[in-house]
Parts: sequence; structure tokens; C-alpha cells
Amino acid sequence: IFQHIVASMSALRALDTIIDHFTDPTDNDSVCSFDEPMLDLVNTAANDDNESGMMHYPFDINSFECMPCETDMLPLFKQWMDLEPATDRQTTRLRKELHVQLLDQHPFVKRTPNNKPMHYPHHTFTTHRYATNCRAFGNWCKKNKKWKAKAGGNTMTDDGLYTVSYILRKILPRGFHAIYVTINSDSKTAVSDEHKNDDDNDAFDASQFDDIIFFRGIPKFTGLLESDEDESSKSHENSSSFFFKNFTMNDCSSFVNTSKSNGENCKLSILSFEQQIYAISGSKNTCEIWPVDEPSTKYFERNIKFPSGWIA
Repeated sequence: IFQHIVASMSALRALDTIIDHFTDPTDNDSVCSFDEPMLDLVNTAANDDNESGMMHYPFDINSFECMPCETDMLPLFKQWMDLEPATDRQTTRLRKELHVQLLDQHPFVKRTPNNKPMHYPHHTFTTHRYATNCRAFGNWCKKNKKWKAKAGGNTMTDDGLYTVSYILRKILPRGFHAIYVTINSDSKTAVSDEHKNDDDNDAFDASQFDDIIFFRGIPKFTGLLESDEDESSKSHENSSSFFFKNFTMNDCSSFVNTSKSNGENCKLSILSFEQQIYAISGSKNTCEIWPVDEPSTKYFERNIKFPSGWIA
């Protein structure tokens, strides 16, 4: 499948039109994917939609309510929001670095680095997985019961946390991985190895890498009724806050009736750097990268306990 996509790169342009209906056109920081049960599609290039001529105004940090523990992040969050849309390489890179800083600073986000970088002849990839830290949120809510009530009493799953945090809804899509790319040389490879045991949320210097790619699922979404959700929360009471492009229910002109199908998250993509093309795949918690013209089994084990190898 990957080789077919590589041979027919023009097909990706047609897919861009489809992807645009499901994603925010100002979000050109990410490798985008659809969540379960749909097969994930990808566009690593900057979107042309940013040239649509839409007016962009400075973000007002007073336009939403945040948790007290998030207030110190507001200046950085405003700086990140004001760089949207990022229309040039330098601004895009800066926005990605600010994005990583926001994730690292958020008290209810946990970063999990990969066990070791993935070394290939031309490039080295270092990956960090970001996910919500619901245990920390639950402990904080014991002393901040107002926010537990706002979360619908649910502090055990991410539904309640996403309900009360506008910042998290913006910066942390599902299945989020930051991929740090190093163009191989002896000195740069050594820098990449230096962080292979970096397993806490201390400050991480993303500027030392040659490129940053975000590999992710779609943003957190919710249903319109309480019965739509697997876990109890109050997300359905303000479902418009989860809509793309700041839409509300008043903007709705039609709907699609579907049957929910449970399944595993699956993400697929390709990365192209300096004539080298890599396949990339993963589940919600994993990210595997390997040369596209080689079998994944050369690098990753197919262990039934972990779906990522089978996806690859």
C-alpha cells in the first residue's frame, strides 16, 4: 500500500480535499489521521488552505475559563495561538516548538519517550508520546471540587478532563506522538542518544533536532447526548466546544446517520526527507518508523500483546 502511495503521490492531493472536511485548515503542524474505525490518512505538507485570505485576529486569553493550574501557561498559549496559521517554514517550526513546551508544562499531560531512538543510515528518529494524566487530575480535584463537578464527577477517564480544559482540546489530539528527526552525523546522533532515557516531564529542548513531525489522531470529540458517551461526563452539555473551526450547532445544515463500530486506533503515514521515504504506523500508544521499501518485520516484532507490530 505504501509503495502504491509513493508511486502515486498525486493521489494525496485529492485526499487533501477530503481531509479538509474533517480537520482544521489552520492546523498544518501535524501528520493527520482519522480515529477508529476509519483508516488513517495523512498529509505532511503545509496546507494550501492557509492562503484562503481569511482574516486572523490576535487570540484573546480572556475568552475562555481555564483551571487555576493552567493560568501560568496562558502567555505561552496565546503566543502559540497567535502564530496560527503558520504560513512559512520558520513560523511553523517555532509553533511546533511552542506546542511541545505547552505539552510539557501542562500539569495533566504525561510525556513518555521511546526506549531508544530509531537509527537508519540517513536519519535518526526520536519519538515522544503525549497523553492525558487522569490520575494527576483526579488528585488535584480532591482539593478543587468545583472542577470535579464541572467534569461531571468523572476524573478517572479523559472525558471529564477534556470537558473542562479548552487548552487540552487545542493542544492534545488523541494518539499524539512528537517525532524528532536528526540528519545523521556523529555529533547529532550522539545528541539524539542523550535523551533515550528521558522519562519525565522536565524541559525538553526540541530546537536541537533538524525537524519535528507530529503524528496524531483526530482531536477529542464528544456526543450530543449523555447516552452517546461510554463514560459519564458533562461534555455533551457544551458539545460545540469540541467542534472544529469554532463552529456551533447553529452552523449545522445537515447530518450523517452512522452506526458506531468499536475497534483499535490505527494510524498510517509516510515521511519524506532528502530523497529518503519512510513508512510510519502506530496505534494510540505506539509509533513505528522504517524505510518504506523494506518489510517492517525486519525492524519490529509482531507480538500479539502489542498491536503496533501487526499494524506495521
